[in-house]
Amino acid sequence: MEHEARPEESRHNGPLPNELQVQLSRFREGLAEMDQRTRTVVREHPIACVLGAVALGYLAGRLFTKRW
Repeated sequence: MEHEARPEESRHNGPLPNELQVQLSRFREGLAEMDQRTRTVVREHPIACVLGAVALGYLAGRLFTKRW
């Protein structure tokens, strides 16, 4: 049976150092905060977000095609 690593353990070396645990926790909190802010902006400005996504997709498509 495969062992699933807990967040406070690495897959190869056992428990993570305390400093790394703190950094990982801060990173997760930052991601959660960014996710919440993004969701709020999309709820408040859905049309602008869709138009922005379309524009970015168009630019990315133009950037990665050889017919520029």
